[in-house]
Amino acid sequence: VSENSFVNLIIPAQIDGYMVVKLGDHLFENSCLMHLTIESPVITIGKSTFKNSLIETVKCKHIISVDDSAFESSYIKDITCTELDCIKSNAFKDCEKLNIIAFAKNASRISEDAFTNDNVALIGNSNSIVETFCQKTGHKFINLSNNSLPDVCPDCGIGWNFKREPQLHGSCPKCGKRIYVERSGKVIILDQKNVSS
Repeated sequence: VSENSFVNLIIPAQIDGYMVVKLGDHLFENSCLMHLTIESPVITIGKSTFKNSLIETVKCKHIISVDDSAFESSYIKDITCTELDCIKSNAFKDCEKLNIIAFAKNASRISEDAFTNDNVALIGNSNSIVETFCQKTGHKFINLSNNSLPDVCPDCGIGWNFKREPQLHGSCPKCGKRIYVERSGKVIILDQKNVSS
């Protein structure tokens, strides 16, 4: 796909009765697509899928793998997903706008050359592949194990709606309470009345 006129795209969970499980290699390479929502519960992002594209945001539930050069030299700055398992070689090479990314509890692999942007902070659990990767590469590690990040709003018991740009943050869909994880790793929870609009 090239020279696309579309900016926003929603990919449904099924197309013609078939479950969408992977975005094909080179699918949006050099495209003008900027915002993508993937409704499939589990997805793999293929090789060079968004390479040299204008993509800024991707929203999905669970990314099994971000394959080689998937976002290389793109404008990606926000990947919103509940789980991210594996990042392969050069997946985020020259992605200067990306500053924070979160991983599944049992992340399986992060290639040592996945990022060329040293300013990317990685969110994960202690004694994980994410922590080991950060120790080797010098990337900022935000340890959710130490922060006791609650899975649900303490007042309503409803799960947070999370976003990850410019920092990991979420909101309760019922009461509006906000939760933030700063680059320092500090967790802040605010009532809606304390959040300036």
